[in-house]
Amino acid sequence: MKGQPVPEADHVARYCRASSVENGEISATAFMLRQGEEYLSVNWLEELKRPSRATQIRSLQEVYARKLRRGRAPN
Repeated sequence: MKGQPVPEADHVARYCRASSVENGEISATAFMLRQGEEYLSVNWLEELKRPSRATQIRSLQEVYARKLRRGRAPN
């Protein structure tokens, strides 16, 4: 729902690149605007219309798996 305010009680998720995770902790920089972004890109979990948080997250993981390609790390 691009541009719509998210109610305070609702939840969002953001894809974090592997480079923003260190020792299992997500860096604050993962939540900063990326180059070229005008707003923070997130997924509004309640808009997925899934029955539980686990199915909401699983649904996002499936979308990410289709959209994002995993490549080999550069040498």
